[in-house]
Amino acid sequence: MIDGRGKVRIRTKGLELPELRTVAEVWRGQSRVQGLEFWTGRDWAPGEVASTNAIPVAEVAFSDGVVTAATPSHPFLCWKEVGEAVEDCFEWVALQDLNRSHVVAAHDDGGQRMPLGLLSWIDAWIRERVDVGSLPSQLGFMDLRTKDDCLVALEWVEREKGQKVPGAVQEALKYDFVGFRSKRPIGGVLVYDIKSGGQVVYDGVVVGTMG
Repeated sequence: MIDGRGKVRIRTKGLELPELRTVAEVWRGQSRVQGLEFWTGRDWAPGEVASTNAIPVAEVAFSDGVVTAATPSHPFLCWKEVGEAVEDCFEWVALQDLNRSHVVAAHDDGGQRMPLGLLSWIDAWIRERVDVGSLPSQLGFMDLRTKDDCLVALEWVEREKGQKVPGAVQEALKYDFVGFRSKRPIGGVLVYDIKSGGQVVYDGVVVGTMG
């Protein structure tokens, strides 16, 4: 886990080093030590810095206030339109191609953000299958505004009417969606991958230099 200064906690043979190290320092010295482990934020995990490169990176801002950094080719999962298959609903868009028309899928943090197209589709799908007046009281007016509203209504239709909600819509409801606001070049940064058991377990960027 990288701290705000671009440094990482490591230990060797069960003994934690007293000072944090930069990824570049670990990269240069890891061949001389055995039993190298990284602190993940929850536990210690064996691993190694797999690669480091100084490449251009941009700062990315979203409508929910989140700001992150990524390389120009970094893909973001974006909402496209309702379709029968999951791949019809989403598309991968590189950072360099993002614009304000894109709605980006984010990890569900308990929010209620949904694409308007999905909200309208769910409303129409339910109306085609049930008498709106037969819905539970809290949804009697079909006032679907939040993700919770949609989940309750869809679950009720599935249970009471035996109507299966398309898998693509179920997948879409796993996410919150945020609007893309802006991107701003922030220059060259250190990009790193940390591997454990042959798999990249952490990747990211550290603002700074290779030094």
